[in-house]
Amino acid sequence: IRNGIVNDIEVDFKQIIISATDQFYQMKKEYCKPMTEELFPFIPEGNLNTLMPVGWGNLKRIELIEINKDTNDPALWIDYIALDPDYTVDVTKVYDENGNTLDFTFNPTTKIIRVIELDEYGEVIEGESADVEGLPNNSIGEIIIHALVTNENIPYEVGLWDVDETQRYLDFCATLAFYFDGGSTKDLIEAVLKNDMAYLIQKNNGLLTLRQYGVEYDTHTIPSWLATKEPKKDFKDASKYYCSTAKILHNKFHALDSFQNIFLYDNEESTIFQKY
Repeated sequence: IRNGIVNDIEVDFKQIIISATDQFYQMKKEYCKPMTEELFPFIPEGNLNTLMPVGWGNLKRIELIEINKDTNDPALWIDYIALDPDYTVDVTKVYDENGNTLDFTFNPTTKIIRVIELDEYGEVIEGESADVEGLPNNSIGEIIIHALVTNENIPYEVGLWDVDETQRYLDFCATLAFYFDGGSTKDLIEAVLKNDMAYLIQKNNGLLTLRQYGVEYDTHTIPSWLATKEPKKDFKDASKYYCSTAKILHNKFHALDSFQNIFLYDNEESTIFQKY
């Protein structure tokens, strides 16, 4: 039925549930790389070993990390990165702590951002955040596959993946502006999948695949009564899953951890309340 190592065991008076997993696919490795003196020889001690965030798509207001500063008095420039250089394509704007744009240069080879705008006293103004273009292959499926290839050494190929089935998902899955600042490969994949009702699964034949809820597949058809718990009357469960509105947050400013736009759909709220 399932090959692998025991990952979890649940026991009650009626049944024992044993969850198995393949050791190869636990995906516990830290995804983001630390900042080192080898990469950045003049990095401030406080930023040494800080994890470098990664990103895909067009990201707004990414927090800057200082890696070097002019030693003259007054200082005329400060160097920063916003993402791991391997994940940085371009930088379009840099902001100070008040949201004002600053003059800067961007080195497309080293991916270093140098802020050069001076205040009224001739001192360089510190950068706070930047608008950054991350990796371009930024669909949900492409991000997951990239993460497994680069950090878990799981290539996207026949024999490890159900390539035909996964391609079905890749053909229509959404693109993201995705930012990740630390955690395991599994954490990254779970964060990506929160943007869709989709799942990364290992089939009984051992192949990996990506599937979306509501789409019909040739295999793995499980009757709903086998996949759900016994029905019961429980007000806590009812209130937990009761939903009368939908709120969508978008256009995130990552350094501020805030969303600039909110879409609220509550047209059916009064009808649902009256009916149920």
